[in-house]
Parts: sequence; C-alpha cells; structure tokens
Amino acid sequence: MRAGVFPRWVGLLLIIGAVLAFLGVIWQIIFVGVVMIAAAGLAWLGVALLSGKGASEGEPSLVTQASRKWRSKSITGANVR
Repeated sequence: MRAGVFPRWVGLLLIIGAVLAFLGVIWQIIFVGVVMIAAAGLAWLGVALLSGKGASEGEPSLVTQASRKWRSKSITGANVR
C-alpha cells in the first residue's frame, strides 16, 4: 500500500480477504470439531439403544419416585381442599 502502485482500496480488500480467509479456516476447524462431538454423542446413543443397556429397571429415578408420591396423595384426596 505504501508504494502507491495500486489503488488503496485494492490493498485494503486484499488485507480484509486474507483475514477473513484465515478466520474461515479457523471457523471450519471449530465447526468440524463440534460436528465430530455431536456425531460421537449420536453414535453413543445408538449403541446404548441397540445394546439395551440403559438405566437399571430395579431402581426408579427420583422423578418417578416423586411422581408416584404425588399420584398416591391425589388418589387418597390429600390434595383436595
């Protein structure tokens, strides 16, 4: 830009283009990493579904336990005012 051979806007466009190209490469690397993590999660989900190994059936979760308590109270009429 300092030599004045080309117009100033050409130099500015080349600089901006180089910076954006560099950021595009970085963005693609980040995007590929995120996609790989998501794909690994989906693959793990598929393996868990196909293998049948998941939450144990013997011990209900806390949500299930709370739901059962709420239902038993509503059936007995403890919630009725």
